[in-house]
Amino acid sequence: MKSKQLRTLLIILFVFIIASLRFFLVDFANFAPIAAAGIFAMYYFRNKWLAVAIPLIALFCSDLLLQFQNGNALYAGRMFDYVGLLCSMAIAYLLFKNSKQWLSVFSAVVFGSLAFFIISNFSVWAFGTMYVKSFDGLVQCYINAIPFYRATFAGDLLFSVVFFALFELMMNSFPSLSLEN
Repeated sequence: MKSKQLRTLLIILFVFIIASLRFFLVDFANFAPIAAAGIFAMYYFRNKWLAVAIPLIALFCSDLLLQFQNGNALYAGRMFDYVGLLCSMAIAYLLFKNSKQWLSVFSAVVFGSLAFFIISNFSVWAFGTMYVKSFDGLVQCYINAIPFYRATFAGDLLFSVVFFALFELMMNSFPSLSLEN
């Protein structure tokens, strides 16, 4: 197997392993590795379509398994979480296009988490029944979601640091996996 193919296979496996961590973190609301997987994929995959597809497929598969395990069906509102993940990856793409430094990774985490927060909570307000459909209801929705944002940001940051560090360590140990090859 060529080093390029091995590298691609390892990145795909890495993203799926990252996504599988959701099963161990079910009890921690919004503390999940999925956005970190998307940012990671956007950083390391040369093929950006693959960088988008693999985390989305991993998220969908883990959603199906989690929903099956809980005896529930997928619900339409979950679609906005996918949109939030796509926005997070789009932000990462734009940041990584010009610079692949640790500051750009940190920026992708910060702005990606914020985009997810805005999109997912807007959908809770717009399509849910918990909040009055007014500006005050929207503001209250965002205020009530701040603890979830903290968990989202903490998870995105922690998992990004761990996954990037582990993969960089792997690339240092096995130079054929590096971006230059």
